[in-house]
Amino acid sequence: MRVTLLTHYYEPEVGAPQRRWTAFVPRLVAAGHEVTVVTTVPHYPVGRAAAGAPRPGRHTGRHGETVVRVPYVPYDGGRGRRALDQLRVAVGGLPAGLRSRPDVVVATVPGLPTLVVGRLVASLARARLVVEMRDAWPDLLHDAGAGPAPVRAVLARAVTALQVGADAVVAVSARFAGTLRGRGARRVVHVANGTELAATPPLPPVTAPGAEEPLRVLYAGTVGESQAVHVAVRALALCPPGTVTLTVVGHGAALPQVRAERARLPEPDLVRVLPPTDPAGVRALLVEHHTALVTLRDWPSFRATVPSKLYELLAAGRHVSAAVAGEAADTVRAAGGGDVVPPEDPAALAALWRDLRAAPERLDVGGAPRAWVAAEADDAVLAGRWLALLEDLA
Repeated sequence: MRVTLLTHYYEPEVGAPQRRWTAFVPRLVAAGHEVTVVTTVPHYPVGRAAAGAPRPGRHTGRHGETVVRVPYVPYDGGRGRRALDQLRVAVGGLPAGLRSRPDVVVATVPGLPTLVVGRLVASLARARLVVEMRDAWPDLLHDAGAGPAPVRAVLARAVTALQVGADAVVAVSARFAGTLRGRGARRVVHVANGTELAATPPLPPVTAPGAEEPLRVLYAGTVGESQAVHVAVRALALCPPGTVTLTVVGHGAALPQVRAERARLPEPDLVRVLPPTDPAGVRALLVEHHTALVTLRDWPSFRATVPSKLYELLAAGRHVSAAVAGEAADTVRAAGGGDVVPPEDPAALAALWRDLRAAPERLDVGGAPRAWVAAEADDAVLAGRWLALLEDLA
């Protein structure tokens, strides 16, 4: 079977979509399938390729897949340039997608223009089309207020039509899978975000903060509009001085807002802002911290969203301070991985951190979260679901 993956994000970049396909592609190749990845030059998250990055052209990937990279549009934090970049990459990948002579085309979002090009490639090549929705699109268009309302309405209808017209839609949340079925998508498969459990050994048991020691909170991930990390800084301001510290590791459009909230604190040094790091660096930071923050905006679409980093934290066995609702909150509770407070509620988050410092035994989540991941969100299990779907379609 020839599988062509259209994606705006691919290794050696570091991020949730990249990690997902780094886990799945080698398993597809090992199963004897011919995989072509049509993507772009690595330039996430800063919007520009680093020195030594792969150039446009045809390459052999490290898993035995063919990787075709097309040019991109450099961007900063603005939505407009990012959208133009996604459009340029999607359109640029059309010829490569057709040349790959696919049996099955997989078009994955983020990158809404990828859906349109995926439909074109599948139609012209007479191939099956699988659409992967990593977020609750088009619902997210309304929540984010992206562009004028009439434009959002047109985009929403177009995205829904592409979902309904696909041979299959893969959703990373069970709730959104149900929503898609209700809208008429003909075949919807839930393949959650997950993590490579074998490559994620459990962390050493957490050491409770001493009487004079602060509770150390870590946020590691994208610092974008969707995450509302600045709310965590406001929560820290509501804690007694010196009792909680926050480390923010990452990059994103909302980082200036985090820095502005930090500057308003009586003790700004209680918040550290560090650049992105690799998985080994994140692990080292998790060892030093008592709890890890997972946060989303209080948007209706995010009630059907589970951040990929949540599964990684559950596998590692570190307590999670989850400022989320919906399926993400249900996941934390089902796995026994930490505590949940309402999203965008600094008072509730501050109260949780005060309680954790007063009762540090709650920070020890034991082995239950890791056992839950083994059953529900291990990449080996999830890749099997993807493989079964693709083989059935082909």
